[in-house]
Amino acid sequence: MPSRILHLAVSSLLEKEFDFRDRNRLHIGAVMPDACASRAGHFRVDYADGRRTYSLSAFRARYGDRLLADELCLGYYLHLAEDMIQRGMLYGERGYVPTEENVRRLHRDYTNLNPWVIRKYGLADDVRLPDGWEDEPIARAFPFRLPEFLDEMRGDFAVPEYDGPYAVFTPDFADEFIRRAAEAMVREIDALRHGETTIDEEAFAWGKMK
Repeated sequence: MPSRILHLAVSSLLEKEFDFRDRNRLHIGAVMPDACASRAGHFRVDYADGRRTYSLSAFRARYGDRLLADELCLGYYLHLAEDMIQRGMLYGERGYVPTEENVRRLHRDYTNLNPWVIRKYGLADDVRLPDGWEDEPIARAFPFRLPEFLDEMRGDFAVPEYDGPYAVFTPDFADEFIRRAAEAMVREIDALRHGETTIDEEAFAWGKMK
């Protein structure tokens, strides 16, 4: 899945397309799934043939009444959709195999990319924990370590510049992901406003069929 800084970069582009009421809540939602201590927070489903996906339909069924009324809820939903797009790019298009070593390399790339992404997309260390966040409907449904997670995220803004090389996720790849994810999320938000969706969650399923 993309790093939290990559998710914030996508959100920064969405802010240029839509007039969000509360950008902090959007940004909290954009990173919140990764602060969940349970896989259930990503609404993952496992098919009988061994494939996996994230169930956006289950999220809509559960929180659809809040999806367009609350930026935190919307940001959370978009995070899941962005994860699916990134997996499609990595696994389907690039043939990435998530071995233990490859996963370490990928996360090292994310850390090294942070200064470049932050600078290019004008990100700021201004995401703050909302008052009473524990009472959010989604926060009551799953176990989150959000305060600690946000403290760790502040460290992402202090990573020194890196010149490369990268093993998996290069700056060009990051740029392509951010652009494609933002374009897809613009389409999805427009569709949601008409009671529709543009994302086929099964088409984005990953993993080998048995």
